[in-house]
Amino acid sequence: MIAGSCSAIGISMNRAIKKRISSLRSFISALQIIKAEIVFRSAPVPQLLETTDEIGGAAAEFFKRIGERMQTRSGSFWQAAQHEAHFLMESGLNASDSKNIFHALYSVGRYDAAMQADIINAALRHLESELKRVEAEAAQKGRVYSAMGITAGIVLALAVI
Repeated sequence: MIAGSCSAIGISMNRAIKKRISSLRSFISALQIIKAEIVFRSAPVPQLLETTDEIGGAAAEFFKRIGERMQTRSGSFWQAAQHEAHFLMESGLNASDSKNIFHALYSVGRYDAAMQADIINAALRHLESELKRVEAEAAQKGRVYSAMGITAGIVLALAVI
């Protein structure tokens, strides 16, 4: 039982890293699509939200929730996004990732297309650098976390015996 518990801790640490990688990829794709829609089509916010459905993953769910909230509460895009902020942490992103995503979302519909694109690009640069860093960390530490959990469990089980 002790071995299983420790193994689960190590494996869950590895899963948390993989979840963050998946969420970062999803939000990077979503922001790229949103930026393209703003710059090339001058799409209104409801249409932007529809285009993110194609992405899948955490970003698609996040923007789907925002769209539903806007329809049911008749609120603004920004208000709906703020209300769904907790979802970003639940999807494995950290506070810095969330801050950059919200900085980009704050610009949507508020400024001209070029300014919105610049702000979204800044958020994308941050998210892409974080993705590279976390992918390197996962490659380096992912298996280590799992192995450490299993090893700690075995050691504790042997100590108890």
